[in-house]
Amino acid sequence: MLMDMFFIQSCVPIEKKLRIHFHSFMLDVHNKIHEIKKTIPKIYGARKPTPFDPLPLVADAICERLWLLCFDEFQVTDIADAMILKSLFTELFKRGVVMVTTSNRPPEDLYKHGLQRVNFLPFIAILKEHCESVSMDTGIDYRFLHGPTMQTYFVRDRWERDVDVELNAIFKRLASEQNDIARPRTYRIKGRDVTFRKTCGHILDTTFDELCARALGAADYLQISQSFDVVLLRDIPKMTLSIKPAARRFITLIQVTDIADAMILKSLFTELFKRGVVMVTTSNRPPEDLYKHGLQRVNFLPFIAILKEHCESVSMDTGIDYRFLHGPTMQTYFVRDRWERDVDVELNAIFKRLASEQNDIARPRTYRIKGRDVTFRKTCGHILDTTFDELCARALGAADYLQISQSFDVVLLRDIPKMTLSIKPAARRFITLIDTLYDNKVRLVCSADVPHVQLFEASDSIDDDIEDRKLMDDLGIRRHETSKLSLFTGAEEVFAFTRVVSRLQQMQTEDYWKLRDSKYL
Repeated sequence: MLMDMFFIQSCVPIEKKLRIHFHSFMLDVHNKIHEIKKTIPKIYGARKPTPFDPLPLVADAICERLWLLCFDEFQVTDIADAMILKSLFTELFKRGVVMVTTSNRPPEDLYKHGLQRVNFLPFIAILKEHCESVSMDTGIDYRFLHGPTMQTYFVRDRWERDVDVELNAIFKRLASEQNDIARPRTYRIKGRDVTFRKTCGHILDTTFDELCARALGAADYLQISQSFDVVLLRDIPKMTLSIKPAARRFITLIQVTDIADAMILKSLFTELFKRGVVMVTTSNRPPEDLYKHGLQRVNFLPFIAILKEHCESVSMDTGIDYRFLHGPTMQTYFVRDRWERDVDVELNAIFKRLASEQNDIARPRTYRIKGRDVTFRKTCGHILDTTFDELCARALGAADYLQISQSFDVVLLRDIPKMTLSIKPAARRFITLIDTLYDNKVRLVCSADVPHVQLFEASDSIDDDIEDRKLMDDLGIRRHETSKLSLFTGAEEVFAFTRVVSRLQQMQTEDYWKLRDSKYL
C-alpha cells in the first residue's frame, strides 16, 4: 500500500517510472540478457571465447524509458539473480537510476545463507552506498485491522461437508459469464508446455497440487495472472517441510511436505491479487494455522497476511461426519483376518471380472514420470492391481499418483497395514495417494489388516528413529526443538488421517463409483 501511494503521488512522469514486483523485474532482465546474447555473432576458429557482458546493454535498455524504479518485495532467493545484481545495479546507478523498494529484510540480511553468498556481498555494499535504509516495523500488521469483506476462503471441516459443492457452484456461475466451455488449456512457457486441467475463459479451477506440487515458478505464475481473472484454488493443505526424491536419496532423508511450496505462495498470490485475481478456496485449516510449526515459518507469515487481507474465512465444521450417517453400499474394502481367509481370492475374482471387460492382457506397465521410469507390475487396460508396498513403500509422490489417476479407472490396493508414526514416510504417501485418487474419482478396491477407521494409530511417544536423527543433523536441529515441529511429531499425519478415513468411507458407496464415467457398473 505504501509503495502504491508513493508511486501514484510522485511527480515523475508516468512514462519515466515503473512499479513492479522484484521477481517480475528479474524475469524481464533474464529475458533481455537472452535476447541480447542471441544477437552476438559467433566467432569460429578462436582459441577461447571473447568475454562479453550483456548487462550494460540491459541497463541502457532500461534507462531509455525510465529513471525511477519502484520495487515491491525486494527479496533474493535465486542464485542466478544473486550473481548478476552487483553488475546490473552498478550500471543502473551509474546511469542515474533511482531505486525505491520495500523488503522484509535489511540490506545486510539479503540472500542470507545463500549459495556462494561471498560473491553477493559487493552488491550489498553498492546498495548501502546508493540507498538509505529505513525500518518501518511497528509490530502491527495493518492488514489485520479490518476483516475480510467477501466470503472467498472456505475452511474444509474434517468431513469436507459442502465445500466442494460451494466451489463448484461458484465456478458454474462464473463460467456462465464466459464465452467458452470448461476445458484444459496448455501454455508454452520458457520452452515447455504447461497444462491446466480445468479452465473456462478467464477462469481457472485448479488445486494446490496442480500449482505447487509441479515444477512451476514465477514465469508460470505470471502467465496465470495474465491469462485469468479468477482462480479457484482447492485443497490447500496445512504445510510442512518436504525434501524432494532426488535430495532425499542423496542425503538419505524421508519424504516430507514441500517447504518450497510454502515459500512460493506469497510471491504467487502477491502477483495474482495485484492483477485483480479473485481466489475462492477450500482448506482443512483456517489461514492462521497454515504451515503451523513448519520450518522457516517466519518466511511464510507474509502470505497469511496477504490471504487474510483479500479473503474472508468461513468455517463449515459442524462436528458431524456426514459420510458416516450411511454405511457403505458396496463391498470394496476387505479386512484380512489372521488366517487371511478368502481375501486374496475375493480380489483375484474382482480383477478377473474387470479385466475380462478390457481390450488388453494382464501385464506390467512402465510410465516416464518427471524424467524417471516408474513400473507397475500388474495392469490390464484401465485396471491397476497393486500393493501398499508398491505404491507407498517406494519413493513415489503426487506426480506419480496423478499419473495413476489419469491412467486407471479402478485400483485394487492390497495389503494395507495398520500405520503408526514409525512408518511416517509410507503413511504420508498413503495420505497423498488416497487424496489424489479421491480428487480424480478413481474407484478403489482394497484389502487391509484392520477396518479403515483403525488404520492409523498415533503413539504419545516421539522417539526419533535413525532417519529422524539424520534429518536433524542435516537441518541443524537440536533434539529439544523437534517437539513442536510437525515434521517430527506426526501431528499433521494424525489430522490428515481423519480426512483419509472419511474419504475411504465415501469411496465404498455406489454414488462415489458413479462419479467416474465407465462401463464397470
